[in-house]
Amino acid sequence: EVLQLEHTLTVEDENYEFPPLNLLSEGTSKGLKGGKRALADTASKLQKTLYSFGVSAKVENVSVGPAITRYELNLQKEFV
Repeated sequence: EVLQLEHTLTVEDENYEFPPLNLLSEGTSKGLKGGKRALADTASKLQKTLYSFGVSAKVENVSVGPAITRYELNLQKEFV
């Protein structure tokens, strides 16, 4: 089920013109610091840290986003 919201806009000046959308620009990609090597190092550190707590897991995939990086783990059968 999708909730439909009603939006109301109140403008005090009837002659007001909204700014054009072309004032907004596309975001810039900052790139990944350290590249693929940094991802591999972090994945290895994650696996070692989990192992130190008795969790045997392997990083199967890494998804880099604009704000966070997601590490997808595959746990050994005794942990599933």
